[in-house]
Amino acid sequence: MKCMEKAYAKVNLTLQVGSRRPDGYHAVMSVMQRISLWDTVTVERGTGRDTLLCSVPVTENVDDNLCMKAARAFFAETGTKSDGVTITLEKRIPVQAGLGGGSSDAAAVLRALRTEAMVAGSSWMEAVFSTTSRHSSSLAVPLQPRAIRRAAWIPRGVAALPSPSRLAARFRQTA
Repeated sequence: MKCMEKAYAKVNLTLQVGSRRPDGYHAVMSVMQRISLWDTVTVERGTGRDTLLCSVPVTENVDDNLCMKAARAFFAETGTKSDGVTITLEKRIPVQAGLGGGSSDAAAVLRALRTEAMVAGSSWMEAVFSTTSRHSSSLAVPLQPRAIRRAAWIPRGVAALPSPSRLAARFRQTA
């Protein structure tokens, strides 16, 4: 199954860079606005091998691409095998222009993989929503209002993915 997502660019209306944190990153405060410029990300599972197809070269090494890192983090966090994922990236957002294209593309990959898993009814989804394992599963996390779009059939109070902070932590580990 193919799943397509738009990955919108953003502009920083304000940006304040704070002191360096113990993890080496800087604290930042920003006000961002989404703009009407986007990349199109298409994800297809079960292709036999992990592949990135891009309309323009974005990284020398495919494994360094944020889309591939996001896919690896998704599979590691959900405990599912990828069985090969092909990510097709149609770039419209200029590379390294400060418009958040890479981050937006990675988020679109996560949304597409989540949507694909919901439609396919994958085994980890069944484990999350079965009545016997619903409360013991590490994937059953409180739903964060307006932060995660919820399909109508998902029980209230349960999200299909780990919390954004857990996914972000896993993503930083693969960086």
